Parts: sequence; structure tokens; C-alpha cells
Amino acid sequence: IRADGGMTVWEGAIRSGKTVASLLAWLMYIQNSNEEYFLMSGKTLGSLGKNVIKGDFGLLELARPYAEESRDRYGNSIIIIGNKIIYLVGAPDDSAYMSLKGLTIAGWYADEVATHPESFINEALARTAVSPDRRIFWTLNPTFPSHYIYRNFLDRWEGMQGYRRYHFTLVDNLAMTQERREQLAAQY
Repeated sequence: IRADGGMTVWEGAIRSGKTVASLLAWLMYIQNSNEEYFLMSGKTLGSLGKNVIKGDFGLLELARPYAEESRDRYGNSIIIIGNKIIYLVGAPDDSAYMSLKGLTIAGWYADEVATHPESFINEALARTAVSPDRRIFWTLNPTFPSHYIYRNFLDRWEGMQGYRRYHFTLVDNLAMTQERREQLAAQY
């Protein structure tokens, strides 16, 4: 939660607590940043809503009563927290990067980043380039080692200053019983 890297990745098992930890870090970053515009993305807007925006431990609940879901004057989905604006964007296919053209943001939170097209990832990273308070927050479930997310990003960033990568297991979810952990481990 107190991760202070410019690029921070929470990777691990489903139901391991990585999303809650990353959202708390994201909210602390937004609160302490002097910047105004931010981005959150998911495979789709629907998955972003279900995975990180709504629910008992979603962004809206964690930032209650200060967070408000809305639309800007152009019809873009946004969340407003005080004077901060977070754009909400889906990245379902290779053309999704076009939705980011012209956007200038300080930080980017990507839910399940391994499901995002590489073109979208490159564009989102470029949209943060001029921010003096640039921060990247990614969550992902592990995938195969030759996946482009490892080959072109995570493995290349290893050892880079400001890069933090945290690996979560079922044991990291303190709300889960040992019996349930064993059931899930056997299932997967």
C-alpha cells in the first residue's frame, strides 16, 4: 500500500488482495498529487466497474463520501474526487488506444493489464510522459512467461529505479479461511 515506485505492479492469484492494496495506494497517490487528471482502464468499462470501481472494496466505496461517478461534457466516464478527475476507459481491442489521443494525465491505473492490447499500453504510458508526478499502477493475474506484458514491459523494467513488483498468493488475503485457501488451491 505504501509502494512509492514510479511503476508499481501487483501480480498474483485471484482473490489474493492485490486489488484492494493497489486501490489504497492509488487513492493515496491521487490525494497527495498536485496533478488534476488521471486514468483508470480495464479490458472493458464493465470489467473495470465490477473489478475496481464498484463493490464493498471498490474505489467509490473506499473514497466515500468524496468520490462521485459522472460524465464530462464530452460524455466520457469519469470519477471526481475533490478537484481530481479520473478518466475511466475500456481497452477491448487494438483500436482502443485512439480513445487516449490528446489526453494528458499524471497517473494511470490498469486493472488486469495483461488483457490490454499492447498499443493501448504504449499510448497510455505516453500520455503520462510530461507529468512531474508520473505514476503507473498495474494489477494482473499471472499469465504465460512469453506474454508480451512480461517480455516487453515487466522483465525489461526489472532493476530499473522506481520499479516495484509485488507478488500475491492466497495467503495474502487475510479474510479467507485456511479451508477456503486449500479448496481454491486444489481447484486451480
